[in-house]
Amino acid sequence: MSTLLSKDLNVNDLLRILTNKCKIPLSRALPVASTFLQNGLQSAETIASKNQQELTALCPNLTEQQTAKVISCFKTASRKRRAGKDSDLLNNSASKSRRRKARENDERESADLYSDSKYKIDMILDEASLSDVKVVVNRAPVLILFSVVSLSHQYPDFGIASCLSLASAAASVSASAKGASLGVNSSIYDIHKELREGYKTLKVLGQIEVAVLKQGERNGYWGLDLEAMAKARAKQDGSENELLWIKPDSVYSYLVRSFGKDGLRAVAGAFELLIRSWEIAEAQDSMTTNEADQNISDQNKRWVSKLWSWYVALRPEIEYGLRGWGQKGELSCSKILTRRAPEVKSDN
Repeated sequence: MSTLLSKDLNVNDLLRILTNKCKIPLSRALPVASTFLQNGLQSAETIASKNQQELTALCPNLTEQQTAKVISCFKTASRKRRAGKDSDLLNNSASKSRRRKARENDERESADLYSDSKYKIDMILDEASLSDVKVVVNRAPVLILFSVVSLSHQYPDFGIASCLSLASAAASVSASAKGASLGVNSSIYDIHKELREGYKTLKVLGQIEVAVLKQGERNGYWGLDLEAMAKARAKQDGSENELLWIKPDSVYSYLVRSFGKDGLRAVAGAFELLIRSWEIAEAQDSMTTNEADQNISDQNKRWVSKLWSWYVALRPEIEYGLRGWGQKGELSCSKILTRRAPEVKSDN
């Protein structure tokens, strides 16, 4: 008996069926696949056993015609499984053992990726040690690192692995928008915008909107890899409906290569001191205005609104336009520290 159609349909399996066989747009197929998994509908048989009324109640975003098509497709899948022809449904000639091993590898990789201890940055937080530190780097890793540090304060429950993925997604969105403004790969920017539709989004640096994927039952989100999804779409080989997300290990390695280990520790520390100062200042300000019970997320909104302007002011100076594309410039930790909040006077 095939594991794919009896017990082990995962989200990508369901999305292939819903989009390729049922012809449901990906933006609608995603919540349907999630609903199926949440309700234990993980095989063709269990999905096919639902009548139209039950399926409509479960998936109100589907039209009547789409609901009927889903039932029909999964009934066909169930019959093919019993006839030993289930491999045709997923267009997958790999053996059961290979598929099972691939899933096991994916599960091990996913568990390892969640380990925040792998990505911990030993920040330098001593102002005297930071004052003379300058790093020559291009803008993309600066945007990513600043996003990582700011996200870790906005969403402390997410963990650094999630922040790395989201920050890289933000850099990709920013780069595609910049390219379009310069007349470079404007079609990619349009595809990115289209691919974002239908997904939950989250703002990074208070401005960059990224499409996200929930980390199963864990806290936090992964940033969708729209660039990889756009490339898969261009191939038209059936892989265009897979959800691709940015792995934090590759982002962390990129930051280490870009800044160097010592540079990464220093710049991350400067960004940390910058944001801490505004958190403290706003918390003290809340106390002085009798808003001590104000929710911290409300306080965050004030300094979060400054993030993009800080990034623009602090990022390396490069040549304007295409000549500056990918160019490196100097990033100064002392300049970052000048953006800290002014000291809040006590009432004494």
